[in-house]
Amino acid sequence: MAGAPAVTAARGPLLGAGQVLAIPTSPRQRGLPDVGAGAESLAALKVDAAAFLKAEKATGKAGEVVVIPVRRDGVDLVLLAGVGDGSPGALRKAGAAIARRAKSARSLATTLAAGRDADGLRAVAEGIGLATYGFSAGPDAKPPALRRAKLVVDDPSSARTALRQAAAVVAAV
Repeated sequence: MAGAPAVTAARGPLLGAGQVLAIPTSPRQRGLPDVGAGAESLAALKVDAAAFLKAEKATGKAGEVVVIPVRRDGVDLVLLAGVGDGSPGALRKAGAAIARRAKSARSLATTLAAGRDADGLRAVAEGIGLATYGFSAGPDAKPPALRRAKLVVDDPSSARTALRQAAAVVAAV
C-alpha cells in the first residue's frame, strides 16, 4: 500500500516551502478570479498570474487548476487552484486537485488553508491525503513521489487537531 504524504501546517513564506506551490483563486462576478494568499510568491517568481488565468479562461470554481511551469528558485510548478465558494466541500475538492497535479513532485506547499477555520483546514488536508492514496503490492511496488505537503497558515498550533482528524480519515481508507 502506498501511503499519503505527511501533511503539516507551518507559518512563513510560501516561496521555498515546496517544489510545487499552490495558491487559491476565487470566483468573481465579472472578470478573472481573485488570487488569494501567497500571491506575493508569484511576483517574486515573476509569474504573471492574470495572463495564465486569462489564457486558460479560469473561473475559480472548486477543483479547477491552472498549471504554470516555473523551474527556478527551487520551484518546478505553480498551481492556481480554484476554491469556489470556500466551503469544506469546495476546499476538499481543491486540495484533491492540487495533490493530483503534484503527485510526481517530492513536496507541495499551499496557502489553500490560510485564513480558513478548522473545518476548512481539515478539508484541504483530507483532499490532499485522499487524492494521493494508492494501492500497490509486490516486489516492483514503488512508493509515491509526493511525501510532504505543507499548509502555510497564520497559526500552525491551532491546526493540530484538524490535521490529526484529517490524518485519521485518510488512514481509515
